[in-house]
Amino acid sequence: MNLTAKAQAIERDFQNARAKANYTAFPEFARRYIKHNKDGIVLANTALLEAAVGEAELKARLAGQWTQSASLDDTPECIAQSPLIKPEAIQDAVEKLEGVLARGTEEHQEYAAIVLARAALATDASDRLQKVAHYLQNIQLPPTKIPMGYNFALVVCGLAVKGMTLEEEGRISDAIVSYDNVSLLVQSNPNERSDELNSWTEHALYRAGMLKLRQGDQTQLYPASLSLEVAQIHAYWEDALYAITSFPKAEEKNWRVLVMLEQIVEDRKLLGPCNDADKRVLVETIYRASQKTFQSPRVLRFLFFALVEMGQYDEAVLALKAYLDLAEINHKVKSSDADEALTHEQRMRKDVESNYDITTVMVAGSQLYGKELNQPGEALSCAERALKNIQLFLQDEDVSDLLFEAYKLRGIAYSLQASQVHEPENRPSLYSKALESFEKAIETAPMASDGHYHLALQLAEMKEISRATEAVKQSLNLNSAHLPSWHLLALLLSSQKDYKRALDICTVGLKESEWDLVQTDGSSASQLDGEDYLALRITQAVLHDQVHGLEAALEPQEALFVLYTKVFAPEPSSVGESVFDIQNIRRRDQSDVEINAISPPPVVGRPRAGSILSVRSKSGASDVGQGLGANNGSTLDIPKPNYASSITSIGSSGSKKKGKLIPPAAAAAAAAANAAASRSLQNLPPIVQRPTGKSVQRSARANKVLVTLWLLSASTFRRLDRMEEALKAIEEAERIDASNPDVWYQLGLLYAAQEDKETASVSYSKALALEPFHPACLVRVGRTYLEAGSLEMAESVLETTTRSQGWDSAEAWFYLGKVFEASERLTRAKECLWYALDLERSKPVRDFAEALPRYLA
Repeated sequence: MNLTAKAQAIERDFQNARAKANYTAFPEFARRYIKHNKDGIVLANTALLEAAVGEAELKARLAGQWTQSASLDDTPECIAQSPLIKPEAIQDAVEKLEGVLARGTEEHQEYAAIVLARAALATDASDRLQKVAHYLQNIQLPPTKIPMGYNFALVVCGLAVKGMTLEEEGRISDAIVSYDNVSLLVQSNPNERSDELNSWTEHALYRAGMLKLRQGDQTQLYPASLSLEVAQIHAYWEDALYAITSFPKAEEKNWRVLVMLEQIVEDRKLLGPCNDADKRVLVETIYRASQKTFQSPRVLRFLFFALVEMGQYDEAVLALKAYLDLAEINHKVKSSDADEALTHEQRMRKDVESNYDITTVMVAGSQLYGKELNQPGEALSCAERALKNIQLFLQDEDVSDLLFEAYKLRGIAYSLQASQVHEPENRPSLYSKALESFEKAIETAPMASDGHYHLALQLAEMKEISRATEAVKQSLNLNSAHLPSWHLLALLLSSQKDYKRALDICTVGLKESEWDLVQTDGSSASQLDGEDYLALRITQAVLHDQVHGLEAALEPQEALFVLYTKVFAPEPSSVGESVFDIQNIRRRDQSDVEINAISPPPVVGRPRAGSILSVRSKSGASDVGQGLGANNGSTLDIPKPNYASSITSIGSSGSKKKGKLIPPAAAAAAAAANAAASRSLQNLPPIVQRPTGKSVQRSARANKVLVTLWLLSASTFRRLDRMEEALKAIEEAERIDASNPDVWYQLGLLYAAQEDKETASVSYSKALALEPFHPACLVRVGRTYLEAGSLEMAESVLETTTRSQGWDSAEAWFYLGKVFEASERLTRAKECLWYALDLERSKPVRDFAEALPRYLA
């Protein structure tokens, strides 16, 4: 039946009212619609049922004082749900609709069934799920033909209701499929818009995300359009707020700025990993917020964590120091304990930090100082302050995770200090304190595998092999995929000279690893996991040498060069343009906010902020964005001062004959490594940024590993008496990093093997010029003095070695014993020789500290 123009207009207005959930208008629209269209009785009663359900739900929420904020406590296992209604509240509307269903068109009947299913699910009736299934049994969702207007919203509603029903039945995978169909429909019909459509879409997408997390999907991918929309909202919010916000007067707090900043930070976390450009944008956003606040500890906290994530460690240290100074001042001037009872919102308004937040920053500061900056003293200080804070202020709170991290980081700091100390009388005390800290960490969190790993590593460095083996086995029992623990176990077995079992453990560990070599897109695991994988493969190659002999030792070395290019390839997340770059987001009217513009470069809408840490230029331009200038070399071969002349300029026996260095595959892989390095900068954003501490450290690690690979080849060639190839391998290592003392040490061994002691001595001297306490070099120099009969010089050099970083060098103690023997101090000679024998019996194929990570990712 064709509708009259009047009926069509009423239906159009009626559907618009339904789209806006304007329930009060439904009865009048229904009366008028039936008056002008007798066949519209099903549609009219469907809308009346919608109104009855909607109003009943509103009353239930008001009665239970339920709001959307209940979702703030959601977890993947427990998702908040609106209060259910009593079936009696909507019974009349349900019965009226069911009574007239047969009088409607097939289309009206299908949409009525969706609303009936939605109504049934909203009640607390015991058979509610069966009723939903009954109403939806003959409806295809999603339909073959996609409707328009409010009917499109009803289809989305049907999919959401179906998904929630499947979810309650425990059919999580099927529920996710239904929710995902909502996403596909909405994305393929971008012109469909209404309040009800938005509500059901948001409901479906939210529950889909939470259910995927419940099933273990930790890599939620958000459409680029969502990221851009969030960035747009942030930009509008910031522009509008700063247009009416000025720098605060005395005793004032711009709490709205802090609310906005916290929301921006939380939104970034929700959207997941971002590239370097996005990280820079977040740092700039925080700097702008600092212009509207005065000595805000909350801003400093956000800034500290953002700078650490970005890898700008020098600025992060400044933010850390400023934050901790403010926290200490706040503690001193606090008149009572009332601040501790404040809610989160009240803290935000007063800009007061909780003791938990302060302690969290201290723990992160210890990690920064120790892992990234190699400053164990500062790392220890932060860890101690964190533990003191927990003991003084957080005794009544569940902070076991924080306490575990603080104890663990304190132990690592003590261990670092012990490895660098030159006074032997201090070393036992530091090791004892490290052990105590790790044991307390394990006591706090016995099921944390990394606590047992750190304890095992510490025991291994102290040559307590049996205890270390037990501890690392406990770590593997808790986390069988932990690659450093497998690596440590292999080294412990090698220290017991059980090379075959150690090689087998390497194979098992590599199979257990989640770092899948088949994956080349970087999505299987992090780059740090790749470095751990490569480190274990290097140890595997060394063990292969021990088990199968020198001739077989070259076989695995080819694959190591290939693996190197994969591990140190440019990280996917580190390149690309920022989706949050507000310069590329279309803005509203900016006439009110385009003030104090800074140039160059101009930032539309908002000036760049001057640093609250006094580290930025007078123009306000961020130190984060300074260019590299002429220094735009490879990320894997950064310029370094050359502390030594070229290897080819040393000695007269260095042949220039061309020869096969390593098998072609390894040579090609090494060339690929260099090519990948030179390509890496081509993938950076158009504006070249000053390299961060993180990128510089990664380059340094990459260079060190590549040098290790070349020197491993050089050592094998030298022991095979293939001196030409050994020399070429050392030359390759020198080309990568001439300031690495191991390069010159290996060159010294090469010339010593050729009986060129004078040139070998020059090489050792160059290594010691770069690292004065290089244990292996000092041992060689001491041995040379001993062989020349200079006992006093030999004793001095070897005593220095055994007192400092060579305290566990079996060779150093052996030759020191020989010095005492030659000078007829037999008691001391015997002590040294026995200690050398003990050390040799517990010596692994690679040094524990060199092969294994002290800090885990």
